Amino acid sequence: MPDIIKGNLRRTVLLLALPVVARMFLQMLVGVVDLAMVGQISPAAISAVGMGNQIFILSTAILNAFTVGTTALVARMTGAGKTEQAKVYARQSLVVTFAAGIILGALVFFSAGHIMRFMMIAAEDPDPEIIRLGTLYLRIVALAEPLTFTMMNCYAILQGAGNMKAPLYIMGFANILNAVFDYLLIFGIGLFPKWGVAGAAIATAGSKNLAAIIALLFLFSESSPIRLRLTDSFRLQGKRIQEIMDIGLPSAGEQLVRSSGQFVFSMLVAGLGPIAIAANQIISKSTSMSFMPGIGFGHA
Repeated sequence: MPDIIKGNLRRTVLLLALPVVARMFLQMLVGVVDLAMVGQISPAAISAVGMGNQIFILSTAILNAFTVGTTALVARMTGAGKTEQAKVYARQSLVVTFAAGIILGALVFFSAGHIMRFMMIAAEDPDPEIIRLGTLYLRIVALAEPLTFTMMNCYAILQGAGNMKAPLYIMGFANILNAVFDYLLIFGIGLFPKWGVAGAAIATAGSKNLAAIIALLFLFSESSPIRLRLTDSFRLQGKRIQEIMDIGLPSAGEQLVRSSGQFVFSMLVAGLGPIAIAANQIISKSTSMSFMPGIGFGHA
């Protein structure tokens, strides 16, 4: 941390932003790898995975209400030398985001079929295979939502405390794991079963869960800039949560509006058939990667 805050402003911003840009690029790459590999199966498979991911993009907007506020408050307290206060905000956000992940994951799991049928409402004759595969994909990935929310929040805490590299390394490892198990489980290589779309979902959910566990272990280790302990109090404090939400809600609202627009557009494209849906998902994912530098510098 001392080397980062010394020197000229341009260098400082670059040192802070580049790991965030790289980490967000890798995070987006998980979805790209999924689409690229299931694209070898059929247009219905790539459509199902792409449309299913639209739901999880919306959930990221909800998560922003906590992560943006957490990063800001942890950074403020760390900068002021109030490390214990920074830990309080970190613990509060971890509890709330894990609980939010459980609630959202359960909602998606139990309503996955209805969600996919709703997303295909513009189609005169909805493809039952897209609905079936999309429902399967949603249910598997929804099981990982509690730890996925935790993973994103751990990254927010570490960024607020000035450690931009740990989230990048963890995300890089998760990406490699996701790509390897995508290949093994989608195509049934060697002793592994050929699970297709289900294999892609298991690889994605598993890599995110492992990344969350590693991030948590790091937060509780001596290497963490704000080391948490299991003996600390994790009891909810309404005032602290409100402070986090006051900062994060405007950002969450802005992202929810933008993500909702993409969601509605995907629903309209669904009326044009599986090929159009697949093409839209590939293009959307590719163009989203071009936004990463701007978002990363915004975080810095």
